[in-house]
Amino acid sequence: MRSHLPSAQAFAGPRSAGWLLEPAEIARVLTFLADPDSGATTGAVVPVDGGLAL
Repeated sequence: MRSHLPSAQAFAGPRSAGWLLEPAEIARVLTFLADPDSGATTGAVVPVDGGLAL
């Protein structure tokens, strides 16, 4: 049924970190941004895509 879709590894190409991010990796960034210590980070777009968008 999904054979026409590219594999998940196809998205982890040469521009990316080389692996698919795990939910915990994304959660660490979100945890930091929700922490008071990140108060100086305002109005920023923080891509958490392992370099895929480069």
